[in-house]
Amino acid sequence: MIDIEVDLRSLMQPVRDQGKRPSCLAFATSAAHEVVRSFPGYLAPEYLYYFAKSGPGRGCTLSSMSRVLASAGQPPEADCPVQSKEPDLAWKPTSGLQLFRRDSDLKPAAIQGVFDAIRAGSTPVVGLKLPESFFRPAAPWVIRSAGKIHGGHAVVGAGIGRYQGNAILLIRNSWGLGWADRGYAWLDEALLRKHLVGVIHLTGDLT
Repeated sequence: MIDIEVDLRSLMQPVRDQGKRPSCLAFATSAAHEVVRSFPGYLAPEYLYYFAKSGPGRGCTLSSMSRVLASAGQPPEADCPVQSKEPDLAWKPTSGLQLFRRDSDLKPAAIQGVFDAIRAGSTPVVGLKLPESFFRPAAPWVIRSAGKIHGGHAVVGAGIGRYQGNAILLIRNSWGLGWADRGYAWLDEALLRKHLVGVIHLTGDLT
């Protein structure tokens, strides 16, 4: 049985599915931004992704996402809906939108910092390398490191617990409600020690 210390899922909107585009970091940052702002709905990951991506159809870095969140910000989802596929190169978000900007701190891959942030009621954005086991979670939804690495990914830290004597991190994914426990799973400490690559902590409101 999982012994839960902190669970912030109630602060978040239902998990969404990023689809096949490499927009995980934009989805994770949006979810964290919604929590820190107590926003009553979704903020637009499409807007963040447009300005932070490294090229057409390519992903974002933690540093580019942190910079764009502070400089460009993001509007409500209704003003810049998620695109189901990569839009035409001529597409760009509508100008003149209400934008919410946020400062953030880039942190190194330190598990204790992630846990401390969650204990303080924050939901950090967590960058990971993905072991094969991440793709096939099973109840009780505690994922251990196993198999080859399949690129990088970004999720949101949403809780802390213990399982079989080991610390575990609750994460919010962006692969829809059908993944793991309605889009959430636990990562064990050994996986984090091997595969955590960096963290974004959202801080001051710049709007």
